[in-house]
Amino acid sequence: MQTTLNILALTHSDKTSKDISAFLDGVDGVVANVQLQEGGIVLPGEDGLPDVLLYEVVDPSSAELVLLENFVAATRGKTIVLAIGRSSDTDLLRRLMRAGVRDVIPSPLVRQELVTTCTQLLSDKRIKMEDANGAIHAVCAFMDAKGGIGGTTIAVNVAAVLAHDRKVKTCLIDFDIGFGSCAHMLDLKPTSFVTDAIQQADRLDVVFLKALMTEHDSGLHVLASPANPASAADQLRPEVVQKIIGLAAEIYDVVIVDVPRITAPWAMEALRVSSRGFVVMQNTLAVIRDVKILLDYMPHVGIDMHKIELINNRAMAKSQSVSIEQLKQTLGRDRIHRVRNDYHSALAAADQGIPVYKVESGGELLEDVRHLANSIWQTHEPVASGRSSFLARLFNHRKATPN
Repeated sequence: MQTTLNILALTHSDKTSKDISAFLDGVDGVVANVQLQEGGIVLPGEDGLPDVLLYEVVDPSSAELVLLENFVAATRGKTIVLAIGRSSDTDLLRRLMRAGVRDVIPSPLVRQELVTTCTQLLSDKRIKMEDANGAIHAVCAFMDAKGGIGGTTIAVNVAAVLAHDRKVKTCLIDFDIGFGSCAHMLDLKPTSFVTDAIQQADRLDVVFLKALMTEHDSGLHVLASPANPASAADQLRPEVVQKIIGLAAEIYDVVIVDVPRITAPWAMEALRVSSRGFVVMQNTLAVIRDVKILLDYMPHVGIDMHKIELINNRAMAKSQSVSIEQLKQTLGRDRIHRVRNDYHSALAAADQGIPVYKVESGGELLEDVRHLANSIWQTHEPVASGRSSFLARLFNHRKATPN
């Protein structure tokens, strides 16, 4: 069942009413009821409360703010209140926040800001509903802290192991537009790509998305990136990324997302909407510096840092210049996943276009990839069978392979 975000917009001006209607028209999962209040704002009663009250403030009187404050108190947080107003008026901002307003959207409205705010709220509602229903679809994003340190290799092999070993309904989405190598690593020859989903986002649904997947013999479904740097990257927006991942989570038990090392809003959105985000690194000084920059930046774009985990790839390699204890102390982490340095297994898999579990021995790389896959599966398995409490899911979520 598709999640819907119901918005009641109460406005003073005809322009604001028309802007809201035009900007939110066609945004999948968002339903906006826009009402122009010519005789003064009339707040809704408790029957049929919307998910979001979007309230235009033009000339706030004390009485109007008291009315708003009483509404927030009476609904006990059931409705999120957003205000539209002058962002330069700091006194107004303080008064609105004290009244219980979640956020203030600057006036005049900008399409991208309004759409992004609403789609983020839709994503939050979907997660809450899944948690309340005892169903969690694991969405795990992988991002390199520095180019070429193996994040895609880990993402591909974790996804393949989940599908092959655990028989989990798994898909892998390659968002490295134009340069992605997920399909190549599995020797796949896709005829449809993630760019097809991006270019036709307005008509995208679960049936269309599944049709774009290419199936690997492990049972893994791959939404590949084309080998064409000029393709569709400029059309990629946060709300499109969110829609693709959200629809994939409706189809598959586990969604693995390979995200390129950029801080564009759409790439950060992939991490923000994931249930777990893995930053892949090595413990050398140059990489640690980049990890620190990335971790410091993430909270500023709304990413919950409790779900961000680190993977020390090529662990125990001779080139590593920092001890594990120093690494944990520098990055403020008690635990870091480990994927040991196993050059021969990785090279053999890459050369043959096969997952590492098909390499004769597999070695330490396969052992550590299976640890990661098990960590992801432990988050999902008890929920899928209906036997897990919230605390069990929480503790499983935070498990890591110790160094």
